[in-house]
Amino acid sequence: MTDDLSKSGDTTLGNYRLIELIGRGGFADVYLGEHIYLKTQAAIKVLLVHLDRDALEQFLTEARIIAHLAHPHIVPVLEFGIEQTTPYLVMAYAPHGSLHQRYPPGCILPPVEVASYVRQVASALQYAHDHNIIHRDVKPGNMLLGQGETVLLSDFGIAVKAQTRLTEDRQENSGKAAGTTTYMAPEQIGANPTYASDQYALAVVTYEWLCGSLPFTGAPMEIAYKHVNAPIPSLREKLPSLSVEIEQVVMRALSKSAQERFARVQDFADALLSACQRAPQRASSPSLLSRQTSNLYDERLYATGTVSNIAPFLPSAPTNPSTPGKQFRMGAPVSGSGNQFRMAPHTSGSQFRTSYPNVPQPQPQKLINRRTLMLGATGVVSLGIVLLGAGALWQNAQQHTPPPTQGQKKPAATPTKAKPTPDLAATAQASIMSLTSRPTAVVSSPGHSYLLVRGANDALWLRTFDGSWHPWEPLNGTVPSDPAITAWGEGHLDILGRAADNTLHYTWFDGSWHPWQALDGAIVSDPAAVSWGPNRLDVFVRGPADALWHRAYDGTWYPWDLLGGTITTAPAACSWGANRLDVVARGTDNALWYKGYDGTWHEWFPLGGAFSSDPTITTWGVGRLDIFARGMDNTLQHAWYDGSWHPWESLGGALATAPSAISWGGNYIEVFARATDNTLQHTWFDGSWHPWEPLPR
Repeated sequence: MTDDLSKSGDTTLGNYRLIELIGRGGFADVYLGEHIYLKTQAAIKVLLVHLDRDALEQFLTEARIIAHLAHPHIVPVLEFGIEQTTPYLVMAYAPHGSLHQRYPPGCILPPVEVASYVRQVASALQYAHDHNIIHRDVKPGNMLLGQGETVLLSDFGIAVKAQTRLTEDRQENSGKAAGTTTYMAPEQIGANPTYASDQYALAVVTYEWLCGSLPFTGAPMEIAYKHVNAPIPSLREKLPSLSVEIEQVVMRALSKSAQERFARVQDFADALLSACQRAPQRASSPSLLSRQTSNLYDERLYATGTVSNIAPFLPSAPTNPSTPGKQFRMGAPVSGSGNQFRMAPHTSGSQFRTSYPNVPQPQPQKLINRRTLMLGATGVVSLGIVLLGAGALWQNAQQHTPPPTQGQKKPAATPTKAKPTPDLAATAQASIMSLTSRPTAVVSSPGHSYLLVRGANDALWLRTFDGSWHPWEPLNGTVPSDPAITAWGEGHLDILGRAADNTLHYTWFDGSWHPWQALDGAIVSDPAAVSWGPNRLDVFVRGPADALWHRAYDGTWYPWDLLGGTITTAPAACSWGANRLDVVARGTDNALWYKGYDGTWHEWFPLGGAFSSDPTITTWGVGRLDIFARGMDNTLQHAWYDGSWHPWESLGGALATAPSAISWGGNYIEVFARATDNTLQHTWFDGSWHPWEPLPR
């Protein structure tokens, strides 16, 4: 984040002097500015100078969009300029803050007052829609209060030209579900927003103001899943005094199907106002109070309304995804430059640059220390929609072994497995052969790798290679899905799996194995995991709306981040260096799609092909990627990147599962998969590809 320019002396941009920082966003800071000659105030939006050309283009897009929208309820643009290398946007200043500040979460407003605000915002949105603009981020924080308390809609930074989107193939979308998950429409979560998506978001705001709570709460992934699958809780159950007609209007605007909402957002606002005017009015009402701030006197929060005594928010439970509905293919990059991508230099000082296929890196929200999470902390599974099944069958999950001090380095150690029995080899072979489960592998250091596979009764079996293959050893716990394994150095392993309740669980080894622990989520695929350094873990899954979701750990867990797209399989991920992530997944066209991160996330890029399995991806050094998947003929298919993408080639074989690939550098790759006879086999590259061979028992 850039420094506060207003504190760096007499800073001016164009004809404006920066007075104070009043807001910060993902790619821009907002300052209160004063015109040097006219002495009038304005809001100055300054692009963060370290961001790349994609962020600059987004900034310019916002300027162009707002500059052509002249409406009394849209923040007007006064000027745009570039001072040396710093782009800035001058907008009208809203002196009374936002409606989010005026009415913090938990406030209940009188219906007529809600209708007044909604009518002003809807008027702005309808004007934007009539000019083929979808806002995509309607929320109280983007509703500013100007002179005379007039509502001004702001932040068109992620708005899109609908005329382009609606005339193209609907499956050719940007692949990024931009917006705020709390207020996001189901189709927008699937990266396919329409005009009705803005209506849905405004209806969520209406719901919140009427009853003092949101329809759905929880982690971002849980909220997204509920928007797509869960029924909207009744307004009248939360506020019995509300009229039936008002509830019906709001619930129609909150329909899961965009076609079932009002034809226009202005129609929704008009219907709401009519319903509120016909509703019985109270003779007198006590003061309006926020549930969280009801003990604090603030005259700005007092208006005619109803006191809310509802208990504070509680976290919602993760819920089971239902069978996916309509599918949308992942979007191609917005750039029309074919396979050539431009990306910003790495921001952490590393020397590598890339030519891959941008959204800002998510900022941490509530952080949970990974080593203190307890499966026994059942708050995340005690509320919300009833979970499918009887819950996760994870053994020893209630136990907790205190971890070493954060950052403490322990000597490298080989994982300690359960004590072998005389017939362990036969037991392992019988268990492993009883399921057609996908093997997964990881390299902890050159020449040292681990192979993990799920066997009978969902038991996990681990095998070590350090020049020769060691016998299979059982791990504690059971996993009802194929797990992922990653390592950030010798003696440091992480295993993650999807539980029966579709939450993410994990265990780790740092000298000894730790009990399984639960994270939240509502995932619908096996996870993918990658680590690019000590105490760093990045997890990817297919989640609500069949979109790609990401969660990071760097000493604390970050919330789930929605990366968009529509994928039909589990993703795969790898990293060739610090702060570098590469993800591939299969789209609804059965082709593979690629998404890269080097400080910012970039758009999905099509890799082509047609496949029948999850992909796998590995790297042996900077600038090298190798991707594998099972083809429609069950052979192993391979494509790679070494400065440019190479076409798919067949490596033969007869695969019964998705492959798993590893590399420890120096032009060496190894790929594992089950053959059609269910045996575990591998092929490898050390300058040339070797024939498939069964693994020694």
